[in-house]
Amino acid sequence: MLANQDRLLVSTVRQLAAERGVEVASFAGDWILRLSWGGWTEHIVGYVFPLNSAGARAVSADKVATAELLEARGVPCVAHHLVLRPDLAPYVGEAGNWAAIRALGERNGWDLVVKPNEGTGGEDVVRVRGARELEAAVHDGLVRHRALALSPFHEIETEYRAVLLDDDVLLTYAKARPAVVGDGVRSVGALAEAAGLDASAVALDVRRRVPGEGEQVLLDWRHNLQLGSVPRPIESAEVRDEVERLAAAAAGTLGLRFASVDVVETADGLAVLEANAGVMLEAYARAVPDGAATARRIYGAALDALLAP
Repeated sequence: MLANQDRLLVSTVRQLAAERGVEVASFAGDWILRLSWGGWTEHIVGYVFPLNSAGARAVSADKVATAELLEARGVPCVAHHLVLRPDLAPYVGEAGNWAAIRALGERNGWDLVVKPNEGTGGEDVVRVRGARELEAAVHDGLVRHRALALSPFHEIETEYRAVLLDDDVLLTYAKARPAVVGDGVRSVGALAEAAGLDASAVALDVRRRVPGEGEQVLLDWRHNLQLGSVPRPIESAEVRDEVERLAAAAAGTLGLRFASVDVVETADGLAVLEANAGVMLEAYARAVPDGAATARRIYGAALDALLAP
């Protein structure tokens, strides 16, 4: 994990601000950057620029709220269902959580994704395939988080990301999950180790299996860049246009000016997975030859929007 002072955003914003005559002061180990110019003061907190309203930031950080608002507006999205900690009983209702959780599991063959309702980067996101696994995942998750979001598992062919500023899409790309290609001799685990890849998300029986020569085996069902996926250009112009359209519709529905939106391709078509008020480009910049220049362009556009009279 990067130290705050080593983040690309910090060095990039300092350079961009100096070019524009903006004074930068850092706090909390560079997690907070104070920008001062012409009698004005604003703050960048983490990866969140002060371009979105407090309401838009709060809604986009809440996966269940995001899904409900998108559904109400008719924007295709992955459904998320809220589970609150028992100590929040006044908000849970007399029926409690478990009846709704079991009903959701039964409707979806017990194949669900359990994740923190607020969180990024794939942390504490687990897939369950049975009632016992679901119960354990919910209990474990509620120890760490005040609320969870449960969603049906979808076989996602590809996940895409779009970065937007107002009406402009500044960047789109596909996320390619880490994989190994069999040689008919070594196991999946051995192939992953030889390639320097993490195979811990793969079931033990799969790690031990020896794939046939030329057979590709994916190492993770998640698509996060922080977990090993890599950005790739979107080859189809038609798909890229639809990803951009859905991302813009999601950002508009949530009231986000500067945001990143994840769109997934499922058997039912393209759908919005989530939206983020923070725009993180660290992993993208490391993985793409001109990634740092792209990050500079995007953060520069956001800073110019902030400085605009």
